[in-house]
Amino acid sequence: MTRVRKFLKVCPWIILFLPLFANAAYQRNVAKPVNEVVYGKIDSVRYITQQEVVQSKSNGWKTL
Repeated sequence: MTRVRKFLKVCPWIILFLPLFANAAYQRNVAKPVNEVVYGKIDSVRYITQQEVVQSKSNGWKTL
């Protein structure tokens, strides 16, 4: 078997299992203590509509 064929045989497995290992240690929606609050100036403001909030919730976001 050539190197290319071996790679093409292994590549789908890498694509399937790599995201599982990459996200394994990260826990979403977990409260973390705050050590320091830093105040600064606001560079820009983005106003969002209620429709965007509903759409983001349907995509899995619980907070913005």
